[in-house]
Amino acid sequence: VYSHIYKVWEGGAHPLANESDYMNMAYELALRYPEKYEYIVATQAARIKNPDRARQFAFISQAVNPSVAEQERLFNYLLTPEGRRTEPWAIKALSLLCHPLRQKEAVKYIRPALEALQGIQRTNDIFFPTRWARALLRSCRSAEAAVALNGFLSDNPAYPPLLKSKILQAAWLLYRAQGIIPTY
Repeated sequence: VYSHIYKVWEGGAHPLANESDYMNMAYELALRYPEKYEYIVATQAARIKNPDRARQFAFISQAVNPSVAEQERLFNYLLTPEGRRTEPWAIKALSLLCHPLRQKEAVKYIRPALEALQGIQRTNDIFFPTRWARALLRSCRSAEAAVALNGFLSDNPAYPPLLKSKILQAAWLLYRAQGIIPTY
C-alpha cells in the first residue's frame, strides 16, 4: 500500500490530491521510509507554494525525523508554551512522535506530557488539553504504555478530575487493548 502512496506522492500531480494531502503523505512516508527522510522532506518542502503551509511543514516534519535526539528535542520544545503556540501544529507533531510505528519509543513521552497537562490547561485554548491527551495516547496499545499511564495516575491521586477524565477518555483504546477497566 505505501509503495503505491510513495509513487503517487513522488509523482506530485494526482488530480484528487492537494498541497495538504501531499504534506500528510510526506509525513507518513518519512516515518515508513526513514532512510529516505531527507529526500522526502526536502522534496515536499520545495513543492509547497503557500508560505503558511511551508512554515507548518517545516515545523511538523521535525516529528518524522528518524533521529531520536531530534525527536526528543522537538518533544521537549512542545512542552514549552512557545512550542505550542500554533496549537494544530503542536498536536500534529505530538501525534507523529507517538505514531503507531513508534509505540515502543513513545512510551517515554507519556509521563512528561501528562505532567505538562495542567500547565497546558492554563496556557492554551480550552480544548487543547483534550487534543493533547488524544495525540499522546491515541496510538498507544502496549502494556508498557499502560504501566506508564497507570503509574502517572497512581502517583497523582489528587489530579484535577476534569483533566483526569480527559486522560481516561484518551486512553480508552489503550485500556481496551490491555483488557483493563480503569478504577481511577
